[in-house]
Amino acid sequence: MPDDDTPPPQPRHLHLVTRDAEEIRETLDLLGTLVASLSDRVDGQGDKLDKLTRTAAETRAAAFHAKARMDMKPVADATALTLEKTITPLGRDLAVLRHDIQADRNAIKADIDSLLLRTNAAIAKRDRQIAGLKARSWIPFATIGALVLVVATAILAPWALAKVDGGLLCWAADGTWFMSSGTCVGI
Repeated sequence: MPDDDTPPPQPRHLHLVTRDAEEIRETLDLLGTLVASLSDRVDGQGDKLDKLTRTAAETRAAAFHAKARMDMKPVADATALTLEKTITPLGRDLAVLRHDIQADRNAIKADIDSLLLRTNAAIAKRDRQIAGLKARSWIPFATIGALVLVVATAILAPWALAKVDGGLLCWAADGTWFMSSGTCVGI
């Protein structure tokens, strides 16, 4: 007698569906991890962009303040030098950042495409397995039906041939059927 904690046995095709569902779940977990990683990278890049924006705003404010207080030529030269020192590295950082974003986008697209292909393949495999199980489900019933037909024919055919219409077997053997005794006498 099975324990109360033992789950009932599952049909074979349900096991296949559960296994494929597990593979799909693992694949979706992987996709979630990739999206979280990309989100973290984009957040980090957003912080760099905020820093760049603040630096540019501070530089611009300093340039306007200096223009109001000083002679234009030295202030312009100092501002140009400051901007060159500040913006040139930031421009390089932006170019690297843009390249990193594009590389991440391409990697994520490739991962998603691979995930979709594997998911579609797993679903198609599961559908083929289920279709195979459905296609073979009629075989036991047909076998049992044929066996019943053979047994019934073996039991009933001799009796029916001997009793129906004065004995078909007697007639087929070119004999004479005697109703009083129920026997056939052949020639």
